[in-house]
Amino acid sequence: MTSSDALPESMTLKPSTINWLLVMLGSAGLGMLGLQWLGSDSDTAAWAVPLGILLGGTGLLVSLLMLWPNSSWIKLGPDGIRLRVLFRDSHHRWGDINGFGITTLHTGYGNKSRLVTFWVGPNNTPHSLPSGFGKKPDDLMELLEHYWQRYR
Repeated sequence: MTSSDALPESMTLKPSTINWLLVMLGSAGLGMLGLQWLGSDSDTAAWAVPLGILLGGTGLLVSLLMLWPNSSWIKLGPDGIRLRVLFRDSHHRWGDINGFGITTLHTGYGNKSRLVTFWVGPNNTPHSLPSGFGKKPDDLMELLEHYWQRYR
């Protein structure tokens, strides 16, 4: 990344359309698999059908909402970080933020998810940004640090 002087005064990051379309496709497949086993008498079907329909339906709903126009974004500007995820807004001023870092979540079976985390206020309350806004966690953290250094 270049120096913070080359950054625009404000920037808006939106969710990755490709990622959420893939989530939608996988969720639809899981739901269809659950529906396909609907008439089966096997012991596996007793738990696989409701689980497939529940997880598939939830994934479809969340991915549809994430793809809905203006439902989710991160706005960086002189007044701080404005965040909207699934129509829920929050705002953190640059002066209230104490620092940034990468948080690694171990999600099981050897999978790890990396999230950008920032700490706010005198109690260092952690806030993690959702992934999938078109930037890798390291790049997003560097971008946030440039804005933080410029405007705090």
